[in-house]
Parts: sequence; structure tokens; C-alpha cells
Amino acid sequence: MTKHTKGRVELICGSMFSGKTEELIRRLRRAVIA
Repeated sequence: MTKHTKGRVELICGSMFSGKTEELIRRLRRAVIA
């Protein structure tokens, strides 16, 4: 049998200069630490 793992996709949206890139970097750093 094949084991299926669950995943998810999160969309970070907002206007220009609303902090999307900073949020993405924050989440990446958090994932690396975890």
C-alpha cells in the first residue's frame, strides 16, 4: 500500500508594501527552526 501524506497550501495576499515578503520570510525561518 502507498502511504499518502497530507499537505496544505496557504496563500499570502495583500496590496503592495503590505508585508507579504516579510511574512513569507518569517514562516520560512520558523519552519527551518522547527
